[in-house]
Amino acid sequence: MKKYTMLYITLAAIVVNFSFVMVQAGEDEPILKRGARSSAELSEAFFNSIRQNDFSMLRNYIPEQTEMEYFRKSCNIIQKPLCESIDGEELKLNTEANYKKLVQKGIEKEINWSQIELIDRKIIEDPKNSLRSKVLLGVQDMKGKTMNMSFDVIQIKDKYFIFQGIRAED
Repeated sequence: MKKYTMLYITLAAIVVNFSFVMVQAGEDEPILKRGARSSAELSEAFFNSIRQNDFSMLRNYIPEQTEMEYFRKSCNIIQKPLCESIDGEELKLNTEANYKKLVQKGIEKEINWSQIELIDRKIIEDPKNSLRSKVLLGVQDMKGKTMNMSFDVIQIKDKYFIFQGIRAED
């Protein structure tokens, strides 16, 4: 009898575990999928988003309110005013507005976004703050039109996020 009891307990544990995994998979944004593992991975996500002209591809790479609260706690004294003045929703709205401006500037330069290739990428660490950096990207379309762009990056809990500053570099 004990043999079957252990089998039932094992099967029940598997069913419960499988159900828990399915519930997590059904969530919109599981916490494990937020942020990038590196600035390079984040720059690749940004490049793909620009290439497909789809801002929604960046939603997991923009910090939300809970992440911003954690970031505020880790800010140094010099950057405390900046950290405290920005909330998650405001950051998302500003990032989307800057993204649209960048796309529009590329259109004005006659860049064919769907045909761009990455020709240059630099990651510049902030010497005053190890949790911040800047990513510079250079792209070129099939007609040879080029454009340089950049965005600021912050690190929160070993993940990398876009932190404002999406802009065209002249």
